[in-house]
Amino acid sequence: MTAGDDDADADSHSHSHSQEFDHRSLGPETPSVDVPTADDADADKVLLRTFWGSVLSLNVAITAVPLGLLLVYFRGDWKFGGLAVAVGCVAAAATVRFYRRFRADRRGGDDR
Repeated sequence: MTAGDDDADADSHSHSHSQEFDHRSLGPETPSVDVPTADDADADKVLLRTFWGSVLSLNVAITAVPLGLLLVYFRGDWKFGGLAVAVGCVAAAATVRFYRRFRADRRGGDDR
């Protein structure tokens, strides 16, 4: 290796960095979307209240019933396990009530 070879290697090395690979050139272009704002929401307040009430009560039911059953089965804790199952059942009933009341209001009569 001579001194001239080192200069040639340095030139080729700096030349390769000047032509850096553009990772954005791979694959298709990323599509753009319009993000909805709160002003775009066209749901009425009764529908929103029914939806979020149902979501909350169903989440409580889905959490409380299995937790209560696990407490009863694995720990034999009928006091807290039974209470959790009862709370879960009441929450599930509330979910059904939210849905039926909303459906009856939309149809204009009692729908059970």
